[in-house]
Amino acid sequence: MELLSQLSGHWWAWMGPMLWQSSLLVLVVGVIDLSIRRWAWPQVRYALWLLVLVKLLLPPAWSSPTGVVPRLERQLAAH
Repeated sequence: MELLSQLSGHWWAWMGPMLWQSSLLVLVVGVIDLSIRRWAWPQVRYALWLLVLVKLLLPPAWSSPTGVVPRLERQLAAH
């Protein structure tokens, strides 16, 4: 039972960030897609949705140290 608990902890530590990052990206791309639907080429909208696919294929650990999320994590950890 202890092994299962450890495995689930490791799984959630990896999947938690992946869940909120991909959900946020789907929401942002969906809003952009709705706003540009009338005048944008289908290829542009398709490329936007490909960003979601790429995000789902890349692990959440690959983040830029100059991005917004690492800065927020450091600020939250300091408080």
